[in-house]
Amino acid sequence: MPTGLGLKFMGSDKDSFFFESPFGYRQVVTYAINLIRSPYLTFKTRAVFNWMLLYLEKEFFLILFREEVIQRRGLDQWKVFKREGRSLRRYEDLKKAIGQPAILDLFQTKVLQVLKERKRFLSRQRTPVDDRLKSLGTTFRLSPVERGILAFLYCRNDMPGDPFREIADFDDERLWPDRLGHVLGIPAATTLRAALTGGRLIQCGLVDTEHGFDLASWVTDFLSGLKTTLNENLFTRYRGPAVDLEAHLLGARELDVLKKFVNQKGPLNFLFYGEPGTGKTELVKSLARSSGKPLYLLNNKENQEASDLKSALLASTNILDPKDSLILVDDADSLLNATFSFLFSGEKNQKSWLHPFLDGNRHKIFWTVNEMRWIEPSTLRRFGFSLKFKPFSLDKKIRVFHHCLAQRGLQGFFSEADVHRLCARTTINAGGIADAIRNLKIRKNSDPALALARLETVLTHHETAVRGGRERKTHRSTGTDSYRPDILNTSEDVETVIAALAAFLDASDRHPKRHRKHLNVLLY
Repeated sequence: MPTGLGLKFMGSDKDSFFFESPFGYRQVVTYAINLIRSPYLTFKTRAVFNWMLLYLEKEFFLILFREEVIQRRGLDQWKVFKREGRSLRRYEDLKKAIGQPAILDLFQTKVLQVLKERKRFLSRQRTPVDDRLKSLGTTFRLSPVERGILAFLYCRNDMPGDPFREIADFDDERLWPDRLGHVLGIPAATTLRAALTGGRLIQCGLVDTEHGFDLASWVTDFLSGLKTTLNENLFTRYRGPAVDLEAHLLGARELDVLKKFVNQKGPLNFLFYGEPGTGKTELVKSLARSSGKPLYLLNNKENQEASDLKSALLASTNILDPKDSLILVDDADSLLNATFSFLFSGEKNQKSWLHPFLDGNRHKIFWTVNEMRWIEPSTLRRFGFSLKFKPFSLDKKIRVFHHCLAQRGLQGFFSEADVHRLCARTTINAGGIADAIRNLKIRKNSDPALALARLETVLTHHETAVRGGRERKTHRSTGTDSYRPDILNTSEDVETVIAALAAFLDASDRHPKRHRKHLNVLLY
């Protein structure tokens, strides 16, 4: 009898491949053991037979099958078996030669023994994938079942073709709780079903459920080693510039309370809300600079779906030291606006995770939103400090502009008329003004006229970018002055519906690449 399995796996007679790492090999051996021990072997013997021949050494099984035929039927019957053109590679031929009970006994004794020995040997070697799975499990507090599902999905993607096709059609999600339970060795289908439908894999955005059930792309990159650390994909420490707190022209009381909250011990949820470009994010950067604490930004700008933002948030709070970090959840509308969050990201926000998260938060987290009317009162109550940001008045813009010039020793560099005209034409916040002056490297010996022209160009284009590519609005007749929505008899409040549609259009303009392109409204 063969003493063990080799490292080489045969995909077919004409093709062979190696697993990318011993991890995949060990997992397949483990899955084979689980299938042999499960009832699945009895009622799907052919499927298990074909799968093992495909992904475990053919030569090992062929030798073992031949010895079994000779032992049970004798050498003469073996010769007849060969003379009739039968093959040990075909389940029906082997079944006719020794019968299904003998095949089951063979798998449950000799094959199982060899596989267990091989697993013990492979388990001595810890692989990088093991360490990365452990990191994911610890960071997102995954159960053993959820970790097992991640490992299965990784193996399924890492192996050529569809490696588990013989076992079940895993493209059919209805089969997952039962079939996957046999592969993973989980007898309770209800436990697995809970993990697949409402567990942390979905809550934390570790799996993609939009097109079947598969690993999120960033999880695949991390497990494959393309991303060396979790925070590389989920959050980044901000090391850029920040203007002085005084440049934001906050009231003395608000500034005092903010500084006290940021510098004192303990967690707190801050909510900054208001139109885009009013300085919410810049104020957070200034507070971090003033306190000396590192600020971490969630890496969600390329894909701002609620699930991706949630993944980054949960990871950051589990990895970062709450005593020495500030976290910024920028543009958090998709997470906090429960009623109409689907208009922003195409996903419906679930309070089942949000409220416990806010209540159990151990960090100082700043949340910024552009719209707060859809945030439910039960959510708003969980914020320790809220601050509304209004569009800059002309007077405030002029004062901020002068403050930024004074910071660089440029008092009186531009005439009051030029400053007034420039501020009247743009709606940029303190951070945008300071960045433009710094990036243009305006100095006392610079040409004022040329510097002003360049500054106006930079601020104008920056304003367009902040508005999502839109030019500044000009007044025009809407042609709807004669309509009165308030007299309509509808099941939903008309003003609420109009505001929701406006929010959808605004989000589409600001994030055209990652936002839903269409919205169907049924009037009946």
